[in-house]
This record gives sequence, C-alpha cells and structure tokens, in this order.
Amino acid sequence: MLEGHVHPDFRKVAEVFVQQLPHKAPGGAALCVYHRGERVVDIWGGTRDREGTPWQADTLSLSFSTTKGIVSTLLHILADQGLVDYNAPVAEYWPAFAQNGKGHITVRHLLCHEAGLYPIRSLIKDASEMRDWAHMLEVMEQSAPIHTPGKRNGYHALTYGWLVGGLVEKVAGKPLAKVLKKELADPLQLDGCFIGVPKKEVERCAKLIVPERKPRQPSAEKRAPKKISLTQRVIEGGLRATGFEPNTTLEGMVPRGMAHFDWNAPEL
Repeated sequence: MLEGHVHPDFRKVAEVFVQQLPHKAPGGAALCVYHRGERVVDIWGGTRDREGTPWQADTLSLSFSTTKGIVSTLLHILADQGLVDYNAPVAEYWPAFAQNGKGHITVRHLLCHEAGLYPIRSLIKDASEMRDWAHMLEVMEQSAPIHTPGKRNGYHALTYGWLVGGLVEKVAGKPLAKVLKKELADPLQLDGCFIGVPKKEVERCAKLIVPERKPRQPSAEKRAPKKISLTQRVIEGGLRATGFEPNTTLEGMVPRGMAHFDWNAPEL
C-alpha cells in the first residue's frame, strides 16, 4: 500500500516506485523528490522488516555510499570556513595519519579517491571490525598507500567514510555526528539524518532484508568456467572509462567475513 503525497505532474514517478516494491515478500522503501524548491513527491510503502511492520512516514533506512556525499559536504563546509585547505597534507590536521608513507597525501587526494587506501581486504581481518569507529580510524592511520597518491584513482568504497569522516573530526575538533548535526541536519531541519543512529531513534530504523542464501550442494562433476555476464562487462567497462581498475576496485568493496556481517546490528 502506497502512502504520502504526489504532485499530479509526477504521478509517473509514483507508478515506477510502486513497481519496485516487493508484493509477495517483505520489504519497503520511501522516496522524496524536490523540484525547484517544491516537494513534489513524498511517498512510502511496504514493510520495514521481515515481520511485516508497515513502513511509516518517519521510518529511517540504512544509507550506503550516499554517506560519501554527506562527509565530503561537511569537509567542504569546513573549507568554506577557512579551517581546511584542499592542497594541504592530511597530516597537518591529523598527525597520526602520516604513518607509513602518507605524509604527502593531501586533502584533495582523499576527496578525489586518489590516496591509494582502498583495499579493505588487506586492512582488516574481518568485516566485524568495521563496527568500531575508533578502531577503524587507527586502521586508516596505520595503512599504507598501494600506489603513488595523486597518480591513479581507486574507488574507496568503504574506507572513504573513515578517511574523510576522520579528517572532519580532526579539523572540527568534535565527533562526526555532532558536526553533521550542527552544520547540516539542524540548519536544513533534517529529521533522521544520522551517522551513528542515537539509541532513542533505533526503533524507527527499517531492517535490511538480505535474501537468504541457499546452501550449495556438493557435486563431483567438474563445472565449466563461469562466463562473464554482459552486466559485469558493462560495469568493468564503465570503471575503466572513469579511470578505475575493476580488480582493485572490487578488492576495496568486499572485506573478509562479509557473508556473516550483520547490517542490522544496533551498534551500526
């Protein structure tokens, strides 16, 4: 069931949105669109967990790479305030970051995915470590670039948040959550924009519903090599066209232990 408001000129958007909602399985979503300052779409539907709890207007959902835009915006705000220089070494604001040959990595290198600090698989032993913010900042401090910073790009799929978010904390002198609240959430009157959900708001969160994996059946037959799909070829081609290497990019996206990682853990 779809709830909310849609401007008549944007009914097609709502129709497409409804098509994306699961109809015979749990799951839900919300969509809000502003056009020239006017809220023209504000809709939600489906369920927020496997138990069938209806998605509400104030339901919070887990955000992934869109967080990169938030932390980078916070850093830009600090730059506008004259607190950080894009061309300055990160270590100027975060001294411990200079370890293992990172003394010349600049703020610009971090923002542009040019620091060479993306291979998460070699930085941590298990995905569960990602739940500990302070620990991951130490991991970033102890990391070493895998290529000369500024000479290549590599998508910092997971490390971007700790690198740029950690820098925001060092520059502002306060926790990232407080910087977000002061510089973005409060001024824009955003209800539900958090990096680190407060305990009192956890009950509003939708649960990420991960499809259950079917156990693999042992087979004595030798399987033929798996063919590369058209989708995979398109993705790899797109990555190369934008200066990213597919192999190293994937290495930066899937840490060990992801198969057992719980995205719905309260500490996230």
